[in-house]
Parts: sequence; structure tokens; C-alpha cells
Amino acid sequence: MLNYPSGSGGGKKRQESPTVAETTGISTDYAQVLMALGEGQIEGIKGNAQGVFLDDTPLQNQDGTFNFQDMTYNFVRWNIESKYPSKCQRSQQRDHRQC
Repeated sequence: MLNYPSGSGGGKKRQESPTVAETTGISTDYAQVLMALGEGQIEGIKGNAQGVFLDDTPLQNQDGTFNFQDMTYNFVRWNIESKYPSKCQRSQQRDHRQC
């Protein structure tokens, strides 16, 4: 009689319960995205963080709570004649305030 391979666990009458491994690390993904360009000066984002959406979900709800943790956004008023924003201006923008 020949023995044929039957694969992993072949011939068992019941399945084993799956096990879930514990999380062993923290993911800290970072992305810098240019969301819009315009011709002429743009005044700002309507509703501030309530006007910024990721996959149809606003960063901030009407009640002021945020839908994403550790999420920042920047609105930089810039034109071809402007200088890059100072470090102070960039840190103010990270705290959800406009310069």
C-alpha cells in the first residue's frame, strides 16, 4: 500500500481553533501629501479641520472631536513670491491653527 501526502492536518475530523498573536510593535506611519493646488490666492479651508476629508471622513466632527488620533494638517498660504513658512508658523499649523 502506498502512502500519499495529504497536506497539513489532512484526515483530521475536526478543525483546530485559530490563535491570534499579540501585537509586538507600534506602527508610526508618516505621510506628507500635497492635497491641492490653485490658480490665485486660496483663502483657507472651509471649517478648518472639518473641511479636510480622508476617504469621505472629516478630520474633525461638528462637536469638535477628531476622527483620527495623532493626525495633523497644515494650510500654508503661499505663492511664488512667498518664502517658505518659518518653523514657528509650521508648529502653529500643526496645532490646528492657521497663520
